[in-house]
Amino acid sequence: MAAMVFRESFALGMLLMVFIIIAPLTIMNMLVGVLVEVVRVVANAEQEGAVVRFVTERLREILVAMDPDYDDHISPEDLNKLLQDEDALGAFQEVGIDVLAIVKDPDIIFSGDAVITFQEFMEEVLTLRGSNTCTVKDIVQMKKQLMTDIGSLVAKRRP
Repeated sequence: MAAMVFRESFALGMLLMVFIIIAPLTIMNMLVGVLVEVVRVVANAEQEGAVVRFVTERLREILVAMDPDYDDHISPEDLNKLLQDEDALGAFQEVGIDVLAIVKDPDIIFSGDAVITFQEFMEEVLTLRGSNTCTVKDIVQMKKQLMTDIGSLVAKRRP
């Protein structure tokens, strides 16, 4: 086929040769780009997981040190003690948790429960990181909270 193109026109034959040389290089560069992106995403996920595991273990150690009878459950009183510990605050800040939101409204974490497990605590606390993106679940949760708050305000204003 290349010989036929060269017989017809030398310029078209050269253009075909350039295409044959450049096309595989372009495809290889695209594949390298995809691989680099996959490696970057995996590395970020692993780094994030390592930080979360480190902070989880650090907070667990702090809780055990504060309460020798620690039973893998956290109460609002335990949370208050945890928020007064410098190491715990450092751990929270290390993963970007909004400590002020916890201090202002501890019910964000406990949702009316008297005690939650440490795993539930960590899941709730990690949702308060500033790096998290907003999801539909967050909007629905905010709507429910607003409806509850507005309902209680209306009930208070009625004689």
